[in-house]
Amino acid sequence: MIIDISYYNPINDWEKVKNAVDGIIIRMGYSGYASGKCVLDKKWRQYSAAALEKGIPRGAYFFPQSVNITEAEREAD
Repeated sequence: MIIDISYYNPINDWEKVKNAVDGIIIRMGYSGYASGKCVLDKKWRQYSAAALEKGIPRGAYFFPQSVNITEAEREAD
C-alpha cells in the first residue's frame, strides 16, 4: 500500500508508517487557485527527510490548478 501525504496529514509516528506501508507519495507543492503562485507544501521537506531517515520509499508530486496557459507553463517549469 502506498499513501499520499501532505500538510493536511499529520504524521506523529514514522515507525508505524514504516511498518504499515510499502511507500509514500508526498505533495511537494501546489499552485494557488486564486493567485496562480507555486507554493511548497509546508511539510514537504520534513516529511521527505523523515521518510529517507526511516528507509521508506518515497515519491513526490506537484498539484497543479492552473486556469490558463501562462499558469500551466509556470507549473511545468
